Amino acid sequence: MMKTPLLLIIFLIVCFTMPAVVRGQGSQKGTVYYVSQNGGNGDGTSDATAWSFSKLNTARLLPGSTILFKRGDYFYGSLNTNIGNSDNPITYGAYGSGANPVITGLSTPTSWTASGANIYYTTIDVPELNVVVLDGKVRPMGRFPKTGYLVFNEHSENNWIGGPSIGSLPFNPTGGEVVIRKIRQITDRHIITSHSGNRLGLSSGGAYGTVFLNNTNDGPMDGNGYFIQAHIKTLTDLGDWYYDKANKRLYMHFGSGSPDGHNIKVSTVATLAQMDNKSQVVFNNIDFEGANRNAITMNNNDGITFIDCNFSKSFGALFGDNGVRKLTFQGGSMTDILSSAIFIPSNASGITVDNVRITDTGIIPGAGGSGGAQQVGVWLAGDNLTVRNSIFKNIGFHAIALHGDHTLVEQNLIDRYGVTKDDCGGVYEFQFANVTSTDKIIRKNIILNGIGEPTGAPAWEQYGQASAIYLDVAVNNVQVSDNVLAHGNWGGLMLIGAGVNNKLTNNLVYDFSKGLLIYSFESLKIRNTTVTGNTFIAKTAKQYPCYLQMYASDDPSQYGTFNNNVYARPIDDNNSIGVNKEYSGGSGLTILSLATWKSNFGQDGNSSKSLVAAEQESSFRFDYNYANDEVTLPLSSIFSDVRDNIYTSNVKVPAFGGSVLVKVANIVQTVNSGKWNDPGVWSGGSVPGTKEYVIINKGHTVTADQNISPKNIHVNGELLFLGDYKVE
Repeated sequence: MMKTPLLLIIFLIVCFTMPAVVRGQGSQKGTVYYVSQNGGNGDGTSDATAWSFSKLNTARLLPGSTILFKRGDYFYGSLNTNIGNSDNPITYGAYGSGANPVITGLSTPTSWTASGANIYYTTIDVPELNVVVLDGKVRPMGRFPKTGYLVFNEHSENNWIGGPSIGSLPFNPTGGEVVIRKIRQITDRHIITSHSGNRLGLSSGGAYGTVFLNNTNDGPMDGNGYFIQAHIKTLTDLGDWYYDKANKRLYMHFGSGSPDGHNIKVSTVATLAQMDNKSQVVFNNIDFEGANRNAITMNNNDGITFIDCNFSKSFGALFGDNGVRKLTFQGGSMTDILSSAIFIPSNASGITVDNVRITDTGIIPGAGGSGGAQQVGVWLAGDNLTVRNSIFKNIGFHAIALHGDHTLVEQNLIDRYGVTKDDCGGVYEFQFANVTSTDKIIRKNIILNGIGEPTGAPAWEQYGQASAIYLDVAVNNVQVSDNVLAHGNWGGLMLIGAGVNNKLTNNLVYDFSKGLLIYSFESLKIRNTTVTGNTFIAKTAKQYPCYLQMYASDDPSQYGTFNNNVYARPIDDNNSIGVNKEYSGGSGLTILSLATWKSNFGQDGNSSKSLVAAEQESSFRFDYNYANDEVTLPLSSIFSDVRDNIYTSNVKVPAFGGSVLVKVANIVQTVNSGKWNDPGVWSGGSVPGTKEYVIINKGHTVTADQNISPKNIHVNGELLFLGDYKVE
């Protein structure tokens, strides 16, 4: 009998100390709750009784609940999310008018102390600091040298690097960071443990040694580059900053002034929404900014959707560790991301990125994570992966990287990729050896301006290595079709030891060092590859429409089927196909004509070279159409395409298509019928010369009883030869 009152007392205490849902003020299925910057502890069911952000984070919400944040408001901290179900998801949205509500990890330092030499410091209590914003712009750390890399000449694994440039450093960088360009695709960050003579001692631990941000998988390569950051001696210009972890101080250089008049914000929240083991949650018109690590982190998720959400000024936008399923991004943007925007390196399933704009991601050297697969727009590994209708601009490494089955990359616009690293692609597909893939499609994308950053990379390869579409080692069963690829110093369509059954069809490839670039190796030979209906156009006399880099003896006739392609180099179209047999007993680089390529290897029987000549690089006109409908573009001169189709007033560019035209500089047209050597037959009153483009207009007949030698003759009427002449 004595136990009952005691249990009753315990029960009452628990009731009055548990979260609101237990006390009767929590979520009801289908209830709408309001949250505002000036909210409090009301019931949250109206704007007048809106919850505060902290109140929301203590509530346990039932499936079907809707939480609306007030537009124009900022909410500092990390959101504690709840779990929905397939019939009743938890929905986070917006109410009112104005800009999207913002969940932010940025805070504003209020007190600065002069440290000398126009440097000031303020106290910031975070374990590490990644994001510093000065007057609205994300700023890089101070560094030495300010641009480029210094060269190291020796190393011992990841223990130290050495060289004369280290002995000449103007300060002792111990305690700072060294950023090392270990290989083209990896810039690793190491804490400097010592500086002795010509050597820097390295630590392999630190904040950037976690999984997928590993700085020990690759060792340095002698002759590559490094620079110093995260040290007070690197602060010399306005906005340069350094975070002293031991003393919790942020130091910043203010040029010739002081912090007065500047707006400084720093990221003091690691993650804005921790989504581990959360399912069936929708975010609609919610913005996220200022995550010191990743705005969203997730693991073991199912059914998370972001609609018109914007991410900015963060180390990363979304990181999914393992088991992310049915994740959708619909609309919205990601910008000013230091490392990677969307990064799910394993076991992803059912991921869709649709109509998202990703810009200025991974473009500050040394600000992203260590190891491979960093500074990318989207990196997904798993199955049923889709990236479509999205725009990528100014991306440090790969714009889109996919690994797995049932992948679709469609109708994206990619412009400027490989800005800080290279050996990368606008679209990059990778695969593990001896794994057969299924249903992989890359189509109707427009990919422009592969930059490729050679600085700090090996001295013997000082050119940018960024390929528009990059099929890496062992990739197989990929269909690459109807893409428009333009401008780059490496390959347009590139296969590096790619596996079997890849199909490259109906692509337009223009202005690359090597339009079609194929690498083959002894253990990685190209087989069952289809290359048909493509147009490869070189803009300069030094570019190749097609180039084979062979590191083992092989026969390109065994590569697969090559046919109905155009290999055009209008400036110099005689010998334009490169075959480099770079192996023991090989003949090195041989430059072939298309006719020799056909006869030597039995490929491209119905393929052609350019049917129009260009006098100079400025003669080319390139257009693309990133839209759902065909566009008609006006022309101020007469142009021809490489198939000798003439365009006099306009050119029609199909949806998600492109056009490359060559300006016809000297045009002579018929004004009457008659003999070739009669000046009265021709416009301008003179007989065509050897460099002029001739048009015989419809209804006119021209007869010739002599050799005629203009570079191009376009016949809409009739051209008759009197005598035995060979016509090419």
